[in-house]
Amino acid sequence: MTMQATAEQVAEWMLEKVRFAGLLYQEEAVNYIRTNFGEQFIYVNENGNASIDKNVLKQTMNRRS
Repeated sequence: MTMQATAEQVAEWMLEKVRFAGLLYQEEAVNYIRTNFGEQFIYVNENGNASIDKNVLKQTMNRRS
């Protein structure tokens, strides 16, 4: 049985990348999230670009506070 990732886990991964590298490019994050956490954390924005789910971004901001 595989455990499904949560938005909190994705947010934690993002914050760790930023802490370690100092930055995280959205394209890199989208590709990694899609591959390692699942398509449910990605959406296509109004410009037609793959973006990080808003709930993940919200969790990221909550963890920074």
